[in-house]
Amino acid sequence: MQQAMDQNQIAVASKNNSFWNTTELPDYLKVPGRTQPSFHCRDEEPSRQKNSANINGYPIPGIQSPTAVSVMAQDYFVTESTWSNIIDHGVFDYIVIGSGFTALAFIDKTLELDPWKKILCIERGDFWLPTHFQNLPLPFKMVLGGASETFPWTLSRKTFETKEIGFCHGSCPFFGGRSTFWSAWCPRPTAELMRDFPESMLNAAKEQEFWDEAETLLNVVSADNIDNGIFAGLQEFIDKRLQANLSKIPSARNAEPALLAVGRSSPTSILRFNKFSVPGPMLEINERQRKLALQNKGSPLELMTNCTVTKMGKDDDGVVRYLETNRGVLSWASSDTKVILCAGAFPNATMLLNSFYDDCHETVGKRVTGHFLTHIAARCPVRFFKGWDTSGQLEIAATYLDGTDPETGKQYHVQVTAIHSPNPENDAEDAARQCPDYAAAATYEQLKGSENHVVFVCASLGEFTEDNENNYLKRNNTSDPSCNVTLQYTLHSDDRKLWDTMDKATYETIEAMCNTTSQVEYWDTKAQKWTKSKPSTDMIRIPGVVHETSTAFVGHKKDGGSLDENYRPHGIKNVHVTGGATFPTSGSWNPTLTMCGFAQDLARKLHRGECEGDTDILRDHVSLSDHFLPSSARFVKLLTAAVISRLLDRLQGLGAIISQICDIAGTPGLSLGVLHHGQMIHQANFGLRDVEARLSPDEHTVYVLGSLTKAITAAMIGILVDEGKLSWTTQLQDVLPAFHRAKYDPTNNITITDLLSHRTGLPSYDSLWLLSDNRIPISREDAISILSYVPVAADLRTELVYNNMAYEVLGRVIEHISGTDFSSFLTSRILRPLGMNETFYTSPPLDLVNVAKPYTALQNASVFPVPSPIYGEDVLMGPAGGIRSSVHDILLLYNAFIDAANSQIGGAEPIISQNPLRQLGHIWQGRISLPLSTVREASYASGWLRMQLPAPVGLGRPSLGPILGEGMPSRLGLFHEGSLPGYTTFAALFPETSSAVVVLSNSLGLANSVELVGRLLIEELFGNTVNTTEYIEYATRTARERVAAMPMIKRQLMQNRSGHSPVNPLKTYVGTYCNSINTFFIKIREEKGYLRVHFMGLDSEGFDLQPYQYNSFFWYLSHDELSQRARYTVYPKEYYVLQFGWVSDGVDTSYHVESDTINAVRWKHEFAVDDKGEIFRRRDCKSMPFGQDEAQLVVSSKD
Repeated sequence: MQQAMDQNQIAVASKNNSFWNTTELPDYLKVPGRTQPSFHCRDEEPSRQKNSANINGYPIPGIQSPTAVSVMAQDYFVTESTWSNIIDHGVFDYIVIGSGFTALAFIDKTLELDPWKKILCIERGDFWLPTHFQNLPLPFKMVLGGASETFPWTLSRKTFETKEIGFCHGSCPFFGGRSTFWSAWCPRPTAELMRDFPESMLNAAKEQEFWDEAETLLNVVSADNIDNGIFAGLQEFIDKRLQANLSKIPSARNAEPALLAVGRSSPTSILRFNKFSVPGPMLEINERQRKLALQNKGSPLELMTNCTVTKMGKDDDGVVRYLETNRGVLSWASSDTKVILCAGAFPNATMLLNSFYDDCHETVGKRVTGHFLTHIAARCPVRFFKGWDTSGQLEIAATYLDGTDPETGKQYHVQVTAIHSPNPENDAEDAARQCPDYAAAATYEQLKGSENHVVFVCASLGEFTEDNENNYLKRNNTSDPSCNVTLQYTLHSDDRKLWDTMDKATYETIEAMCNTTSQVEYWDTKAQKWTKSKPSTDMIRIPGVVHETSTAFVGHKKDGGSLDENYRPHGIKNVHVTGGATFPTSGSWNPTLTMCGFAQDLARKLHRGECEGDTDILRDHVSLSDHFLPSSARFVKLLTAAVISRLLDRLQGLGAIISQICDIAGTPGLSLGVLHHGQMIHQANFGLRDVEARLSPDEHTVYVLGSLTKAITAAMIGILVDEGKLSWTTQLQDVLPAFHRAKYDPTNNITITDLLSHRTGLPSYDSLWLLSDNRIPISREDAISILSYVPVAADLRTELVYNNMAYEVLGRVIEHISGTDFSSFLTSRILRPLGMNETFYTSPPLDLVNVAKPYTALQNASVFPVPSPIYGEDVLMGPAGGIRSSVHDILLLYNAFIDAANSQIGGAEPIISQNPLRQLGHIWQGRISLPLSTVREASYASGWLRMQLPAPVGLGRPSLGPILGEGMPSRLGLFHEGSLPGYTTFAALFPETSSAVVVLSNSLGLANSVELVGRLLIEELFGNTVNTTEYIEYATRTARERVAAMPMIKRQLMQNRSGHSPVNPLKTYVGTYCNSINTFFIKIREEKGYLRVHFMGLDSEGFDLQPYQYNSFFWYLSHDELSQRARYTVYPKEYYVLQFGWVSDGVDTSYHVESDTINAVRWKHEFAVDDKGEIFRRRDCKSMPFGQDEAQLVVSSKD
């Protein structure tokens, strides 16, 4: 990967500087070289084609299953590699969240004023429809509503049970948002109708450019000017008649031809009716900016899809400097970057509540308005429209009428669509395309039989009053931060009065247009026919709130307002909100045109520099959580003695439950430490480090770290990369040529980053090096050959396949590149510079006494001593899990990690002088997703697991345990665990608060005590309420399940066995069976009338075999027998079965064979691979002579 360009250089680069020559653009701003379809630029871009994997089917067919995303991403959307570069070193002027109307309005106006502005637009959904669904063939009508609509909130029971309301229409989570489904009505509200709007917004709307530019953007045209032959004579007639009869509608204020966003996009366009939507214009801007960038005249627009922003993080100075997304944390150092919220009224409010709860919970979501809806269809014979000459073809008219309830002063409007269709069957498609709102259009059933009528469809909208305190949007305890709010709409007495007035006015409008009452018929939705009777109220009032507004409106905080006159949340300096959320009242008018006008107003204000300076900060109190504000500006906030005291009270109060969990799990000793805002605030120790000698642990007690080692190995790689001796994209073959897999196998191309992030797709084959009593029978020299021969468990870079052997190989890479052994490099480059004097590689000094002895837990939770794992010189798996350390030293290391990240990612001055850690921007970046169904980030980085809290127990694997961080604002955590016979460990880092939690124990227990204790510490550290009963119940349940595992396996084996005698003589099976590279063998012996297996020919690995099925046998040990031999008790029953048979040239042909044909045994020892097991062939292979002194063997780990 290219080295990150200096962020300040990018931020201050002059638009006239040669820096902006596209050949020198930073990776995240690179644009494709073409601006024409590939068919038109074959000769112009040979270099682009040469860089492809294949050209037009040569030399291979190439990809056969392109997706919409992959096709569009090539030329328009941010790719994975570009996003990685953005995460690493992207700098933008504006980060726009959402891709709907207001996003388009803001981006278009901003780049019109200054094409050099660098903008990143983030959309949570995918690219779907290229244009409004009504511009597409008629079958696309089925996409309206249903699965295309999501509801990012929990609806209150009260709303659900209010039949007139029922629900609120949802979001459209796709590129372009609701614009591909909207109704296209764009009325201009007067200042009178913009009731209670602040002076700043009214002044903006007084300017002629406010409306003109918004209408130009949306291609708004008056219905009487559409001039397409369909909006013609009927339109003119209806307009005139309604004006003449307006006095017959007492509550009406005005009637006019509808303003519709359906006009021509240019004066010469031949399209006379084309409903506006965002995707096309946004991609036009993208293409325009690409051309400008290629001409050195502007900056490209970056469009990111499938990325959900869940939280914004601010510092104490009120500046937001990072975004948490499901695709990683995007951070920046500058205070000049502005975040523009364009995601809709409810998502915008949800993000504000999750991000700045203490600043905004008193105002955001306290007011919720919107529109309720009436729908009436009527028809009247053509003969009552004297003076209108029918054209004999389809005609449509669209008219807009607004009014007020005389008692409450609240507003309504009626959207009238009139249709005359002489031939409904042939007119169906044109009618569907050209009606202003398909959801409020005449159906085929209504038009059929109405050939001699004019059909009217009236959609009437009334405003919810802003004075109803029972309407709200509140944050709840839902674990998903994108929808952790509860929404409630209820009907106020003013709403009911307005609704009655509106319904009456709608009927009056119909009668005024028809100029008769006796000949008007109404559509009965239940009977599905026309009738003279007016439909009942419950038939015309349509459930479903539309046009939600006012969730974060502009106004002083003391008056309930959430935003200042520059659309900024009070107290936040660089976030601006757009859309209906900003409206103090909803009015009755369709809001889209007005929303776009205010978004353009924001763009103009920012361009003129009018949004600088402090916001209207009105804070009445400071809560405990104010001490944990994100420090993504990369400074450490010193905690006061009072704050530390309160934290200590909470953390120390966990002592009793921690002891209880240790007792349940069979954990003899445990040490823990907590770092917060760069300060060591808590250390505690429990139980015994040496049970036999009754010695207690302390913060200096040395434990084996297990897989916490991996983060250190990754840091060592980072040092070599930073020195230019290695690259993250260096292929393993280029460093260690001995690594070589089958020809054409993509895994030949695995890189350093692939190995670090467990995305090679190759399994670890842990059972081949992990034997009883922590013995390792395989040498380090065999690591490369093992990685070369293991089968593929998943395609390269498609899913996480955890691989310890990959880290062993990385250790060999470090040694090869550095020219020294792993231990020396570790000591000289990390341990010594950080003063980590209690940390050792594979084996501590012989005279060190403060060492935790390893134990395993028996089924009664008592403990059994076992040999120490990964012990000895130059031992296999040291780089994967062999480092030993103390809580004291590990917190020193994690503080250095955080300090390095603050400096390298955030641009702060490092606190630790000569900090050796490098390349944290890459090391902490998520590289492969975890197999979890979540909208939050769940990925593996390099030696670290990234999870966006709240998250389940297990941190990266499904579980039924308590949710970590449930009810808290979302935050990003970096985690890892270590587990090996004799030790379990847990670590968590929270960069935004410079926090770390570490828990070390000296037992492989019945329950995961270190993780449960770590989670408890995290909950208390961030002030969350802990249900201790839930934790105890979970620990108890998992311990019982662990104890019950082996008896259940025994029952399964016994139930599935087909006989008690083998089908062939025992001598048939005797022999030595080797894997294909002679690194592991299985010896079968006959002893006293029974078969016995000896893995690697060792007495310590000998197990009695019992007949199972046909030529298969099984071996079995109880939980305690396995624990006493330092073996895991987590494998399924297939692990304990050996199946004998015949193979020919490596092909598995039969396992139901006669005695003289058996030449292989199959053993299912690896469960990441979807196969029946590895085949071991009968032959002579390298071996340890049976009966050799096994004390010479070294020991192992498995994490």
